[in-house]
Amino acid sequence: MKRPNFSHLEPGKTVVFLVSGGRDSTAMVLEAYYRGVKGTLLFGDTGLTSKDARRVVERLRKHTGFPLMVAKYTGEKSPRMIIEESFPMIPLVLEDIKKQGHYRKNRFDCCRILKHKPMDSAVGCFEKDDLVQVLGIKGADGSFARRWRLSELRNRGTYSRLKADGFLFYYPLRDCSDADISQVLYDFGFGKIKSSGCVLCPVFCIFDGMRKKDPGSWFRSVSLARKLKIPFYFADQTLIRDYCTGVR
Repeated sequence: MKRPNFSHLEPGKTVVFLVSGGRDSTAMVLEAYYRGVKGTLLFGDTGLTSKDARRVVERLRKHTGFPLMVAKYTGEKSPRMIIEESFPMIPLVLEDIKKQGHYRKNRFDCCRILKHKPMDSAVGCFEKDDLVQVLGIKGADGSFARRWRLSELRNRGTYSRLKADGFLFYYPLRDCSDADISQVLYDFGFGKIKSSGCVLCPVFCIFDGMRKKDPGSWFRSVSLARKLKIPFYFADQTLIRDYCTGVR
């Protein structure tokens, strides 16, 4: 079993844990707390983040006693409008997967606008040279870019990456699998938490298997794509609700 590894974390740094309320980042923080690594929790609330994810972050704050910062989008457009504007990119993402054989999430702007930019702004209150941001990205993640990034770190024998903008990031889940994460969560009494995310997301139209992870968000996302007449692999499947209402 591979547990989140903090042995290479540079001492003396201000630690900020980027948390989502999901399984990976929660396991990351729980293991850090157990190992005596202290820091601040930074949570990106998109405005459409699931209630379950918010509850897990609050539970994590109480369990660890770590300070919690919440980064929120404050632009003129509503979060829902921004997410809806990403849905027309679904066919292009599917075409990328067909041609290249892997998935690249950066086609969708909603995460960058609603989550990443507000979180990047939030860490501006820390001194860059003293800061290390800790991410819950693991080696078993589905995204090609994530797997490639962590394999690069593994080949270099490090858990850290200094980005071009001068910010230092640490990846304690570099060698972890889904089973490893489940075991860590179970060890600390968090075994029943779910994956995190928005209650509406175009990614649900990319991978049909995601309906099992969050049936409600899957249904909302697929229904919106159909309403917008956006084609995707399983677009012609009849939803259970359609059978109940007689709508086809």
